[in-house]
Amino acid sequence: VDLEFTSWNLDSRLRQDEESRFWSCLVSELGGNTDAAERTSTYLEEEGGCVGVPSVIVILAMTAIPKRGAVAENMVWQPIALSFPDTEHTKHLWNQANGPSLGNESFGLLNGRPAAEISGLAQDVSDDLAPLESSFESEKQK
Repeated sequence: VDLEFTSWNLDSRLRQDEESRFWSCLVSELGGNTDAAERTSTYLEEEGGCVGVPSVIVILAMTAIPKRGAVAENMVWQPIALSFPDTEHTKHLWNQANGPSLGNESFGLLNGRPAAEISGLAQDVSDDLAPLESSFESEKQK
């Protein structure tokens, strides 16, 4: 979402205004109630008390965790930072699909891709290399 807004570094007033308008439109579309206590429909027990759960949970994807502005001020829960899977996870997926040996640089190109895509690529590469390996083996036997 934040890529649609002006950078805080370029114009903080404009960014504040954009976030406020965004939040107003979002609340308006969700029923118009800006009071968190009135938005809740269910309460869940957690350590240290009950937590209200909004009727609708809105998830915003941002490049950085907001520290100020309307989005940060109106968050009900703490933000969660996500990252791409690391190279070890990519290697595991590749090897699980019986992909051929690759250098570490190659795994960097696959980081962040879906598991099904990594497995499919590993299988495709293996299938493409199979005829070459069989011809290499037959040449070795001569």
